[in-house]
Amino acid sequence: MDGAMQLSSIPLVVMIIAVALAIGVFLRAWLPLMDTKEQKVKIGVAAALGLVVINTAGVLKFGWPLRTALAYYLVIIVSFAIGTLGHAKSIRAVASREATEGPSKDNQMPGLMMIQLFGVMVVLFVLGGKLFGDF
Repeated sequence: MDGAMQLSSIPLVVMIIAVALAIGVFLRAWLPLMDTKEQKVKIGVAAALGLVVINTAGVLKFGWPLRTALAYYLVIIVSFAIGTLGHAKSIRAVASREATEGPSKDNQMPGLMMIQLFGVMVVLFVLGGKLFGDF
C-alpha cells in the first residue's frame, strides 16, 4: 500500500503495552457498570479469554503474525469500551436485573449500544486497514 505503515514495524513490546492499556480502558468502562462481584469477575475473564482465544486462533489457525492478532484484539476490546459511552444507565439496569432475576433472553444489552459498538468496530477495522498495509 502506498505510504501505509506496517504493523510488522511496530515493536512487539509496544503492541503488548497498547493491548494492556486497551484492557485497562475496557475494564474501566465496564466494571463500574456491573452490580455484583460475580459480574465483575465475568467481565475480567471475558477480557482475558478474548485475548487468549483471538491470539491463539489468529496465530495457530489463521497463520496471522502475532502483531496482527494483537491488533485485531485491540480493535475489538476498544470497541467494547467505546460502545458503552452514553449507555451506562441502560447497562446498569441490565446488570441489576440479571443480578436479581438471573440471565434471561429478555434481559439484553440495549440495541442502540450494540449498533454503536459494532459501528465503532467496523470504523476501527477500516482505519486499521488504511493505516497499516499488513493489518
